[in-house]
Amino acid sequence: VDNMSQSEEFVTQLAQLSDELKNIVDSMGAERRRDDRFPLDTLYTVQLHGLGPSPRVCRVMDISMKGIRLEIKGGGVDAAQQHAPVRISAEQPPLADLLNGASGHLAWKDGIFCGIELDAPLDTTERDLKRMVTAPLK
Repeated sequence: VDNMSQSEEFVTQLAQLSDELKNIVDSMGAERRRDDRFPLDTLYTVQLHGLGPSPRVCRVMDISMKGIRLEIKGGGVDAAQQHAPVRISAEQPPLADLLNGASGHLAWKDGIFCGIELDAPLDTTERDLKRMVTAPLK
């Protein structure tokens, strides 16, 4: 009888651990990026409109087909609301054609860094995007 109750207790604990593991795995899947991100090999700046009265100059840290991670020059965007609509101005090649006028929203913010989720995927392929951001700017 002692072994039987001990076995039942182990089965209950194992079931609880299994449920916890399933929840962890499910949450990891939700955090997974949808697209590959490509870090920029060179300094590239854009202007971000919509997070205050004037555009914010930002350095592009990495980019994907549907998002962009930025470093905000001159301070963070702590007062900005999550999901605030934004628009990007870009003048430098090679990304100007892709980013200039792109719209999206503030997906996250952390000090001087923020993530922008674009409203529409960039008008290129992942392969060409990777080639553009890893080639030296002229």
